[in-house]
Amino acid sequence: MHLDKNFRMIPNPFKTHGCFDRASWWISRILCFALLIAIDPWFCEPVAFGQQQTLILDNGFAIGPGVLRALPRLDKKGFAGSNEGYAATRIAGIDDGLRVTYVSTKRADRQPIETPVPFKIGLKVNQDDVCKNNTREIQGGLGSAFSATPFDPFGRRVYLFQSPNRQIVQGITEVSPQYVRIQGLNGETQNFSIPWDMRVAMSAIPPLQLREILIRNADPNRPQDWLDIVTVYLGAKRYYEARSILVSAIQRFPELQKSRAEIKRIDQLLADQMFDAAVTAQNAGQHQLADQILRGFQANTLTVETQLKIERRLELIATARKECEQIVAWLREDLSKVSDPTAQQDLAPVIDEVAAFINPDTRNRFADYVNLRQDATLSPDQRAAIGFAGWLYGAGIPEQNLSIVKSGYTARRLIADFLSGRKRNDGLIQSIMKLESGTPRYVSRILENMAPPIASDPAQQIKEKVQDSSDNEKWVETLVPGRYLLDVPLSRELGGNSVRYLVQLPAEYNPYRKYPCVLALPSEEMSAVDVLDWWTSLDRSNSQLRCLGEASQNGYIVVSPAWNEEKQPVYHYTENEHQAILRPLRDAMRRFSIDTDRVFIAGHFMGADAAWDIALSHPDLWAGAVMVGAIAKKYIVQYWPNAKHVPTYFVNGEFDGDNPMYLNASTWDHMLDDRKID
Repeated sequence: MHLDKNFRMIPNPFKTHGCFDRASWWISRILCFALLIAIDPWFCEPVAFGQQQTLILDNGFAIGPGVLRALPRLDKKGFAGSNEGYAATRIAGIDDGLRVTYVSTKRADRQPIETPVPFKIGLKVNQDDVCKNNTREIQGGLGSAFSATPFDPFGRRVYLFQSPNRQIVQGITEVSPQYVRIQGLNGETQNFSIPWDMRVAMSAIPPLQLREILIRNADPNRPQDWLDIVTVYLGAKRYYEARSILVSAIQRFPELQKSRAEIKRIDQLLADQMFDAAVTAQNAGQHQLADQILRGFQANTLTVETQLKIERRLELIATARKECEQIVAWLREDLSKVSDPTAQQDLAPVIDEVAAFINPDTRNRFADYVNLRQDATLSPDQRAAIGFAGWLYGAGIPEQNLSIVKSGYTARRLIADFLSGRKRNDGLIQSIMKLESGTPRYVSRILENMAPPIASDPAQQIKEKVQDSSDNEKWVETLVPGRYLLDVPLSRELGGNSVRYLVQLPAEYNPYRKYPCVLALPSEEMSAVDVLDWWTSLDRSNSQLRCLGEASQNGYIVVSPAWNEEKQPVYHYTENEHQAILRPLRDAMRRFSIDTDRVFIAGHFMGADAAWDIALSHPDLWAGAVMVGAIAKKYIVQYWPNAKHVPTYFVNGEFDGDNPMYLNASTWDHMLDDRKID
């Protein structure tokens, strides 16, 4: 699955805000059948097998490289009763070995681009007992998955389903940069033997397990086997593992000493990758992390060009830090010269607020102050007014009347009281309107630049038990940074109960910066905690808990409500369920700095059904919708045209229990055939 450039998730299939760009470990855990958008009427001729091409859609989204094939429609029933011929190609399937992505031929921006794949190597893993009994080919689905055992050193595991007769022995049979192939093996009984060909991304296999499997599979006396492992890792852009294997190979085989020059090249690739990670961290508002990454480079492994690039980036970070410190110092100096002692007393706490939260994301508010402060014609009161107006209203309103600015901070407090209340308070509205800054011009800018009206309560943060780093026998409780457990009441008309929900904030969260958000809906199979971890990848391996997933890396807030009742098997399409999903989102918006123009709804299985239904019934709320394992039922079949207001992305497996490829085909065909639907 792909998230855009604000997520670092590729040029966005969901609006200009962006969505999912790198295929990450979590999306790869499902045998993917993805439904997207794009191509054109040129797609009539079948493409030769193995020819790699990339499609560029009219929204800039790139799909591929992969093998392209034409389809008239996804519905297997074909054009029964239609005058159209099968040559009327509307859909293209792009098979990259890991997944097949289906896109509309109406959305292509240009002819497909021939894309040679630089790393075509695939390592075969020895599994002598691969099941090839085609008479036992699976008809329909496998049912709901229960769990899977870890891979053993030989690349084998047992995949468990809820049915007692569905324990399938699997083994890794091929590892390539694009995918890891996992096939069904002959088990101890006939029930265990199913010819299952499964593909996952390399990142779906724990790194240490994959390394052990590849090394055990390699011939210990054949250097080329080790070099092939290095090549596969390089193709997957896993440069750290590639370097480690190459160093081990050189130590094991003296004849590989000539490959030492390759280590330098890998070091450069790794440096470029880490530099990109630093830029991503900066774009996500994680400036301390970016600085830490940039200072962690070893100069002797870098080219002069890379060293200069890093030094320039560090210089910009240092300059921004000095500018922030200078702005705070100027505010203190100008406030000390204000003629009104009352104004000095009232505005003094604002300086502490600015000092705590000013950073490269918020310093632009003071653009007018930085440009005008040196004007000798301004009085101390006017300079102070412009400075404090910048933090309150943002750039573009260089208000010089200190009385108006002072009343603006009073208005901000009243607005926060109004927004934090459960009921409408007309008295507060009247009080705001009586203030000098209570006009729409000022109030709109206050709303745009203020922190959320309800401050985060540290008591609502989640604690987890982890092993003490100094004593493996000892367990300690530690806070999960940025993770909260909250609840919000429902209306009396719909039961008056409350809904609990989890929130995961990105690192270095700043309440004065707007963050994109994913509303992730759990299901019976996946709890709210599971779904939150799926998006954020909380590392529980040591006491330094941190989130490593795509959403956290790219600065997304993730909200996961426990909307479903205990053991609820299906989504019922009710008003109560809508409220149990939307109320937590609205409550989170009052507590955390969520950009309402960049909220994505997503879900798994039953939660995906809910996400699809709510995305189409409230399309004005979402920048995009991501459904994993969804099935079109009830109202979705009727109001699919609303998808022209909200971009959608679907992920399904060929062997999903209810066979959504058949159940959803008709709805997907309608959506792919509508030029206005993304």
